[in-house]
Amino acid sequence: MQGRGAGVPWRKEASEIMKRTRIFSTGAILALFIAPVALWLGGNALAQTVGRLAGIVYDGLGKPYPGVVLVFKNADTGQTFTVTTDDKGHYNQNGLQPGTINIDIKVKDKVVWQMGVKISAGQTIDNYDINFKEIAAKEAADKAAAEKAREEAAKAFADMKTHFDAGAAALTQFRQVRADMLKAPADQRGPLKDQLTQLSDTAVTEMQAALAGVKEGDANRAVVLARLAEAYDDQSKYEDSAATYQKAIAATPPGANGAPNPSLGGYYMNMANAQARAGKIDDARASYQKAADLDPSTAAQTWRNFGISLENMGKMKEAIEPLQKSTTLDPKNAQGWFLLGSALLNTMTSKQEGEKLIPVLQPGTVEAFQQALALDPNGPIGEQAKQSLEAIQAMGVGIDIKVKVKKK
Repeated sequence: MQGRGAGVPWRKEASEIMKRTRIFSTGAILALFIAPVALWLGGNALAQTVGRLAGIVYDGLGKPYPGVVLVFKNADTGQTFTVTTDDKGHYNQNGLQPGTINIDIKVKDKVVWQMGVKISAGQTIDNYDINFKEIAAKEAADKAAAEKAREEAAKAFADMKTHFDAGAAALTQFRQVRADMLKAPADQRGPLKDQLTQLSDTAVTEMQAALAGVKEGDANRAVVLARLAEAYDDQSKYEDSAATYQKAIAATPPGANGAPNPSLGGYYMNMANAQARAGKIDDARASYQKAADLDPSTAAQTWRNFGISLENMGKMKEAIEPLQKSTTLDPKNAQGWFLLGSALLNTMTSKQEGEKLIPVLQPGTVEAFQQALALDPNGPIGEQAKQSLEAIQAMGVGIDIKVKVKKK
């Protein structure tokens, strides 16, 4: 009995132990159940955000390349991994964060190739092979293609230059023949006129052929267009000339440090001359203004050219303003003053006094001719100015044509 009595406390103790054991076992089982779930969820979330690259590296003979070191570096995050190909040339890199992955390929610690690949979140690429045999073949093909393109470009440039030089020679000869024609007697000008026509046609044909040899964006394109516009002007095709100058302006590359190209001022002036001869006075005025703004050093010549164009068209009244600008900017130019005097003289009015019609000169007419005479007293411009003053005096307006020269 004592043995049994002594066993009662044992049962109680055993019962307590069993309770604790059951409680512990339940918690342990729950913990063991939860832990894998958490690990599974975490691994799944990670797998959805990182990617993998795997493949085979082949050598120059197209065989698997063992022992090659690949260094993967994320250009956005800086994350870096290093992996070495196995004896079958295979590599496998997990855990790549999304972004641009730059890959350095090393053989005996020397980088022999660099490449990059874009990895999106969770992307897996299992066949990203690197074949040096194919790379070498592509490099050779690219080199051959580049050499062929270089040779073709050189030939195209040579052909273009041949046409351009021929066109430029025709333009130069045209200038000489035209100068000879102006000096020749009227009865000897016929053959020279025919020669001018032939030369201008040749210049246009050659410059068009040269233009066909320069692509859009070529730095030479603007120069060819400008000379073609010049040839059109020689043909008296003024609208074609102005339109071609506009193309030359659009094709002109910027100057140093993004400043306007120095050639633009001349292009705008020549375009303005063509526009004026085509009768597009408003367009010409805007182009002359642009030329003057681009190159202030030639602004006086620019406005003088505008005045000359207008006077040649018989638009004397319209010529006064640009010629006044020219003489203001360059008061030492005899031609500018003579042209201004001529424009003012040809716009004079008259008034009736009894039975007489009295000429009324525009203010500044006499002074303009006097300035021209003073600046070129012994030259051709001064002589023309003197003749103009004598003509004005003959009208009976009572002016003094003598120019007072200050004594030293």
